[in-house]
Amino acid sequence: MAVDTLQLDGMAISDVMKSIRDTGVGDSEASIILGNWLIQQGARQQRVFNYQTDFPATEPDCAETFTPSFHHTDWVDGESVVQAQQSAGEEGFNSRLHKIEQDFAAVRTDLGQVFACLAHMRAEIRSLLDELRTQINLINADLFNLAQGHRTYEPPSFPPVSFIPPFDATNAHFIGSTKYFDKDVAVWQTSQGTIMLPNVTPTPSNPASDPRVSGTASLAKFMTSNPQFLQQFGGKTLTKADLIKNYGTQTLDNGMSVADAVSILPDAASYGTPDALVSDLAERQAGAIRSAGGSEVVHAALGVQGAPGAASGAAIASLPGLSSSAAAALSKSGITTVGQLAAANSTDINKALSTGGVAMNLGDVAATSALAKTLTHL
Repeated sequence: MAVDTLQLDGMAISDVMKSIRDTGVGDSEASIILGNWLIQQGARQQRVFNYQTDFPATEPDCAETFTPSFHHTDWVDGESVVQAQQSAGEEGFNSRLHKIEQDFAAVRTDLGQVFACLAHMRAEIRSLLDELRTQINLINADLFNLAQGHRTYEPPSFPPVSFIPPFDATNAHFIGSTKYFDKDVAVWQTSQGTIMLPNVTPTPSNPASDPRVSGTASLAKFMTSNPQFLQQFGGKTLTKADLIKNYGTQTLDNGMSVADAVSILPDAASYGTPDALVSDLAERQAGAIRSAGGSEVVHAALGVQGAPGAASGAAIASLPGLSSSAAAALSKSGITTVGQLAAANSTDINKALSTGGVAMNLGDVAATSALAKTLTHL
């Protein structure tokens, strides 16, 4: 209910306000009297505040009325006739001075009206502020009454939470890795049910034991030494989808599945040869290691320092898993760094090893080359 329609003894509040004013009480005092009465009565109707004092945006009586009547016409020395009375060719001093006098009177009238308007506006503003004070007091009264009704603080209650026992690692079985909201997670089957944990792959001091490195090497070994794969895809175009479809569940010698080893590749990836797939996989896995901050660990393991790519300058003898005799045979043939080994083709590597009297099957050669390709990007 709006304040101006509130009924007090059958009268609208605007009528009550008028009745109070009619007793000779000013607007300001009338607002205070009415406001205090409302507070004391503790009215609980919904209030909608409306000003009782009119405060129009414009006031016609406060407009400027002055229009100057005196306009001086310059005299010319030796030509103009100066006289008191007005004549056909001269207005005369008296007329000129009377116009100035009239202009001053008109200005005085306007100034008086300005002060009157300011005084009236001040009174209206005071009345409006009193109305606001009344409304603030009403709000304060409401808040006070509400506070009086809720003196005791009652803390919130929560339903009981069932206890979840800690993760029992002794009875856990690793199911595999997957993505959950674009995050790598490890899935475990436990006595409490299936749980997911962040799939954290630290970079070990031996780069070859990192699954991001060993996975590439093991996949290269698999594709080179698996007769069925060679018959189906040897020297032919190979897609990630075809590889997973035909060999995704196959287990590599590092314990990973083929599908897990190539999971970092784009789903629509296609390669002209298996070697091209290994090269792309090596570069992507190296990028993952770099983004995780593992380059420095690899550099330390290989005995090098510098920016990404510094591992390519590491001595061939520092390559993990490479025997000293194989390293010597490769060095003797001119392959002295990890980068040179990564760039060499399998035929040249086999020839260098054979010349040095080192026996190594094609699968191991492919794995060693893939290892070098991954490390050379670090």
